[in-house]
Amino acid sequence: MRKILTRTLLLSSLATLVPALSFAGWEEGVAAFQAGDYATATKEFQALVDSRSDCAQCYQMLGQALLKTKRAQEAVTQLRKGYDLEPQNDGIRLPLAQAYLESKRYNDAVKLLRTMNPGNLSQARQGVYHQMLAVALDRSGQGAEVLSSLRSAAQASPNDAEAQYRYGQACLAERDSCAVPALQKAVQLDSRDTDKKRSLLKAHLLAGRSARGSAKDSAYRSAAQVAEQLVASSASGDNLLLLGEAQLGAKQYSAAASSFERARSAGANTWLTDYYLGQAQTATKNYSAAETSLNAALGKTSNSNDEKLVWRQLGFVYEKAKKLAEAKQAYTRVGDSAALARVEENIRIAEENREAEEFNEALEELEAQQKALQEQMEDLPPS
Repeated sequence: MRKILTRTLLLSSLATLVPALSFAGWEEGVAAFQAGDYATATKEFQALVDSRSDCAQCYQMLGQALLKTKRAQEAVTQLRKGYDLEPQNDGIRLPLAQAYLESKRYNDAVKLLRTMNPGNLSQARQGVYHQMLAVALDRSGQGAEVLSSLRSAAQASPNDAEAQYRYGQACLAERDSCAVPALQKAVQLDSRDTDKKRSLLKAHLLAGRSARGSAKDSAYRSAAQVAEQLVASSASGDNLLLLGEAQLGAKQYSAAASSFERARSAGANTWLTDYYLGQAQTATKNYSAAETSLNAALGKTSNSNDEKLVWRQLGFVYEKAKKLAEAKQAYTRVGDSAALARVEENIRIAEENREAEEFNEALEELEAQQKALQEQMEDLPPS
C-alpha cells in the first residue's frame, strides 16, 4: 500500500499550532514563522528555549520551524523536550508524530499516536491524526490497520478530496467494495483531477469483474462513462485501453474494438491491447480480424500465463470459424481437455458428414450413369 500512501505523507503536513504566549522574543518568532521566514523563526525560538528551558510551547514552535526547513531529526529533539514537559499536550504530540514520520521512526510515531484520543481533537485535526497513523502503520509493517485509519480520516474530513482519494485508493488496493463510493466522492470534490477519475474507473472495472448479472452490466456501464470523460481530457494510449476494457465489459463490442485500435495507434501497442481487440472482434463475429489480432498478441506476450490466455481465445475463434484442426492445436497448447473433447467430437461429426456427402455424391453419380445408359438403350433400334 506504500504507493497509495506516498501522497499521504506529503499532504498530511500539520497545520501549525501557535500557542498564545506573550513575552520578549515570542511575537517576533511567531511573526517570522507566519511570514514563512523559518530561518529567523528558528533563531528566535532557539533563543527562547535557551533562556526558558521550562517553556514547552517554545520547544513546540522551534520544532515546527525545524520541520518547515526539513530538519526532521533536529525537530524530534526539540519537540521531545516539549513533550517531556507536557506529555498530554496534543499541540506538541501531533508535530512530534510528524517529525517521527519524516525521520522514518515509524514505530515511535505509532506508539505516540496511540497515546492520543482523536476525539479530543478538532474535526480537521482528527483527519490529520488518522492520516498520520495510517502512514505510520503502513511504514512499520502493520498494514492490516491502515484501511481502518484511512476510513476514519475520510469520515473526519468529508469535504477533503485527498482524504477520500487516499481511502478509496486503499480500498482499491485491498479489492474492497468501499473503493467505488470513496472514489466517487473524491471525484465529486475534485472533478479536474485525472488521477482520481482513473482510480474511480479502475474501481468500477474491479466491481464489474466480480459482479454478476445486472450488477455487472451496471458497473461496466459506469466504468465506460468515467472512461469517456477521461479520454475527453486526455486521449492517451493507457486511457483508451481502459475505455475499451470498460466498453468490452459493457458489451459495447464495436465501440470497444474502435477504442482498442485507437489505443494501439496512441502507443498502447501491447499484447493486452491486441488480446482485448481480438475479444471484441470475436464478439462481433469478425473471426478473420480476431485471428490476426490474437496472433499479434502472441508475438508480444512475455510469460506463459499470458500466452495461454491468448491461445485459449484463439482456439475459440478457430472453433467458431470451423477451423477445427487449428482449434484442436490451440486447445492442446493450453491443456483445455473439455474444449479439446468438444472439438474432437466436432471433427468426428464433420468427418462422418464428409463421408456421407461423398457417398451421396457417388450414389447420385451412379444413378446418373444408370439413367444415361437406360436412355441410350432405349434409343437403340429394335433387333
